[in-house]
Amino acid sequence: MTEQDLGEKHQAGSRIKYVLLVIVPLYLYLSLFSLSALPFYQDGDQTFFWEYAMRMLYGEVVYRDFFQFTPPGTDLIFLAVFRIFGLHAWVFGFVVILIGALLCWICLSISRQIMDAPSALLAMSLFLVFVFGKTLGATHHWFSLFAALCAVRVLMRARTSAGAAFAGVLLAIASFFTQTTGAVVLIAVLLFLAWDESSLPSKWPAVLKLQSLLLFTFCVTLFILNAWFIWKAGWRQIWYCQVTFPAHYVEYGRHMLFPGLHRQDGGGVSLRNVLDLARRLLLYLLPFVVYPLIGWQALRRRQDQAGGVRRSVILCAFAGAALWLEMITRSNWVRISVIAMPAIILLVWAGTRKAGIRRCLLGTGWVLVLACAIAHIWSRQHQNLCVTQLPIGKVLLPPPEHEKLSLLAQDTKPGEYFFQAMWLNVYPALMLRSPAFVDELWASETTRPEYAERTLQQLQQRQVTYILWSPRLNSPMNPARPWEYHLNAIHAWLRSHYRLIHIFSDQDELWQKN
Repeated sequence: MTEQDLGEKHQAGSRIKYVLLVIVPLYLYLSLFSLSALPFYQDGDQTFFWEYAMRMLYGEVVYRDFFQFTPPGTDLIFLAVFRIFGLHAWVFGFVVILIGALLCWICLSISRQIMDAPSALLAMSLFLVFVFGKTLGATHHWFSLFAALCAVRVLMRARTSAGAAFAGVLLAIASFFTQTTGAVVLIAVLLFLAWDESSLPSKWPAVLKLQSLLLFTFCVTLFILNAWFIWKAGWRQIWYCQVTFPAHYVEYGRHMLFPGLHRQDGGGVSLRNVLDLARRLLLYLLPFVVYPLIGWQALRRRQDQAGGVRRSVILCAFAGAALWLEMITRSNWVRISVIAMPAIILLVWAGTRKAGIRRCLLGTGWVLVLACAIAHIWSRQHQNLCVTQLPIGKVLLPPPEHEKLSLLAQDTKPGEYFFQAMWLNVYPALMLRSPAFVDELWASETTRPEYAERTLQQLQQRQVTYILWSPRLNSPMNPARPWEYHLNAIHAWLRSHYRLIHIFSDQDELWQKN
C-alpha cells in the first residue's frame, strides 16, 4: 500500500469518525429536542418499556408482579439509565440517540467490509434518514437487531473458534431483547457456515466444531441471562409469557405478508402522507428484490466464493433474509423498518459496483438524503406543540395530550396508584404506579379471562382513586366474536363504584371513585 493509499484511508477514517461522533447524534437530537432544548414527548411502543422499568424501580419483578410478553432486556436498559440519571423527560430522548448512534455504527461497520467509505456512508445515511429517523423509538426490536448484527460483523472478520463463541454470546443477548431475533439469525449463521464450506468435504469437521460452539455459547448465555427471572417467576410462567401468549393472543396490528396501507396516525391525504406511504412501500418491497438477487449471484458464481467481500455479502444476505422471513408472517410497519438495514446495505453494494453508474447513484443518493433530512428537521422543529410542565420535567406536547396530562397532573401525585385501562403513556409522564398485573386491557382475546379477573381484584384491593377508561373497551373489538370479550365485570364495577368526571378530546374518560 502506497503512502497515498494510506493517506486516503486515514482521511476516510476521519470522515467516518466525524459523522458518527457529530452528525448522527446532532441529527437525532434535532429530531427529538427543540432548539430551546425541550424534549418532544415520544408516545410510542417504547412507552411500554419505560413503564416496565419504572415498576422495577419500585421493586416489582417482571412476569411475577407485572405482565410482559417480550424478554426483559429493554427493561433493564431503561432501569439502569433511570437509576443513573433519574426519571426525567430528556432521558427518554437520550436513550433513543444512544441506540440510534449504535445502529448507525454497526451499519457503517458492516458496510465497510464490503464497500468503500463513500458508499458505506451513504448506506448508513439512508438507514438513518429513511428508517430509524422515522421511527425514533428505543424498543426491543432495535436493541436485538444491534446485538444480532454485531454477531454477523464478528463472523465477517474471522470464522474462528473465538469468533463463533463471541457470536453465540451476542445472539443470546439479541434473544434477551426479542426472543425470535437471536434464534433466527443463529439458524441463518449455522446454515451459512454449512453452505460456505459445502464444496470442501475436508473442512466439515471444522465447520461442525464452529456450529457446535456457536450453539453451545448461545444456549449457555441465554440461560444465564434468564436465570434470575426463572428463579423469581418460574420457568412455566416465563414460557407462557414469552412463547405461548405471543403465539396465540398477540394479533392486533400484525398481518400475514402485508400490513395494509392504512395510516397508523389517522392522518388525511397530503403530500407528506403520500411520500411517507411511498417510503414504507419501498422498504417493504426492498427484500423481495435484494435477497433473491444475492441468492442468484451466490449460486451462479459458486466457485468464486472464497473472496472475503463476497462471503461477507452472502453472510449479510443470510442474516437479513432470516429476519425478513421471521417478520413477513406477522408483519407490521415497525417490524418492516427494523429488518430493513441488511437490505439497504446490500442494495448500495450492488448499485455502486459498476463504475459507470456509481457516480450517478452516489450523487442522487446524497441529494435525496440531504433533502429529506432537512425537510424532516424542519418539520420536527415547526410542530404545533404546547410547553407542558410534568413531574418528569418540561416537555413539548400536541394540544390534545397537553390537555389530558395537564389535567391529570393537577389531580394526581407521583407515586400513587392510577389505572389507565387502554395504553400506558400516562404512567411515565406523571410518574404514577399501575395497580394491575396487566399493562393494559383489550376488548378481545388478548386480555385473557383470568387476567381480567385478576385486574378487577387488584383495583378493588388497592382502592384506586382515578381510572382513565376508553369507550372502545365497552364492547367487543370484533362484534362477530362476542365470546372473546372478557371485560363485562370490570365495566360493570366501574359504573357502579365510580363517577364520570371528564371526557377528553380523544374520547378517553376520567372516572373518580365514589
